[in-house]
Amino acid sequence: MKRDPNDVLRDVLATYADADKWCGQPFERIRRIPNTKVGDVGQDFVEALCREYGLDCTFPEKDDGTRMRQSPWDIRIEEKTFELKTASEDVSGSFQFNHIRYHREYDALLCIGIAPYRIYVGGMVKSCRCYRWSGQVGFDGERRERALQVDQKIQSTHADFGL
Repeated sequence: MKRDPNDVLRDVLATYADADKWCGQPFERIRRIPNTKVGDVGQDFVEALCREYGLDCTFPEKDDGTRMRQSPWDIRIEEKTFELKTASEDVSGSFQFNHIRYHREYDALLCIGIAPYRIYVGGMVKSCRCYRWSGQVGFDGERRERALQVDQKIQSTHADFGL
């Protein structure tokens, strides 16, 4: 007798379980959020963090006061505008931030990397123009606390906005 297709699929799915490093960790839930919503998590996190620390933070708005989903920048913190990207750590210990809109008007790129038990933040001024043509950057697994690595061949400029 042939097995039920549902049982076969369950067996296949069991071989694709999430990396053990996420199991039972404080930020494990980020892995269960659809990729299309991870950016919203990052935006809400940065907004809550700004409120917590008393930093002025605003978002682009429509005429009726609702937030815009498409604009030249994602968030303004203390008069600096940012393109905000959020990613979770992959199995190799790296982060990949996709669809960076280098052609839009903002002051800097702000990347939030969420690891199983830690949050990493990287920033880069927009003027360095070293975002790769693919619109992707990533944190190097070994040096992510200190640098946002764009490409091993390109020297990047790092921003300190005093935030």
